[in-house]
Amino acid sequence: NREIETRCCAYLSQRGIAPIFYGRFLNGRIEEFYEGAVTLQHDTMLKVPSNATQIGEWMGNLHRLDPPEEGGVTKTEKGVGECWEKMDGWFDLA
Repeated sequence: NREIETRCCAYLSQRGIAPIFYGRFLNGRIEEFYEGAVTLQHDTMLKVPSNATQIGEWMGNLHRLDPPEEGGVTKTEKGVGECWEKMDGWFDLA
């Protein structure tokens, strides 16, 4: 759901966990660009222990958030997280 995804990105940006969120357009959004940023690969994380420490700290920050339920940040129209709705759909297909 692009609408919920956009609200989540904006929420995380406001709390300094995601890139700056500048706005959205019909089927996308504009966010801050990190010049020279490279996505960490699994082997890179293992070679540099400080990477794992930083990832753990950021994940802790993320999990300490208490996002508002209104506006669809944590719930969908059905009242549950979209992740669970998608997984239920996958089980139905299996």
